[in-house]
Amino acid sequence: MSAQFLDEDYKASALNFMKTNGMEKSDYIVGVHSGSIKYRNNEAKRWKPLNYAMLCDRLIEKKNAKIILFCGPYDEDDVKKIIENMKNKAIVANNLSLQEILHLIKNCKVFISNDSALAHISAGFNIKTFVIFGLTNPKWHGPIGNDVHILKDPACLSCF
Repeated sequence: MSAQFLDEDYKASALNFMKTNGMEKSDYIVGVHSGSIKYRNNEAKRWKPLNYAMLCDRLIEKKNAKIILFCGPYDEDDVKKIIENMKNKAIVANNLSLQEILHLIKNCKVFISNDSALAHISAGFNIKTFVIFGLTNPKWHGPIGNDVHILKDPACLSCF
């Protein structure tokens, strides 16, 4: 993704968010987005919050990762469950503008997400991106990038 879409006025805001939450650009920052579109009870597109909680704890313990949980208006319940089930601390990024989100994603070393727009953005920035697919087919909906890793939720292996 071309940097021309990034408004530099928001870069300082994103860096301030990181500093306020004890992060530096040199940290092993992992962005996590547990959300994905919710419609028609389509929960099969979302990996379970408990799985995200265990993964985040493991990354903190094994890689000394700083976790940013990206949270949109439809993600609040899942993010709350992740936080409640974690042993360690993660930072929640909510109520941010799209430009602030873009700048925060650009500072991640790794991005982990369900099939969502933020996974496509991360892949577009050539960030190591792991995308967990449930109900949807990654051949049709998967992000394109140099360092994209598609993971299929074992609970949904028979979906396609």
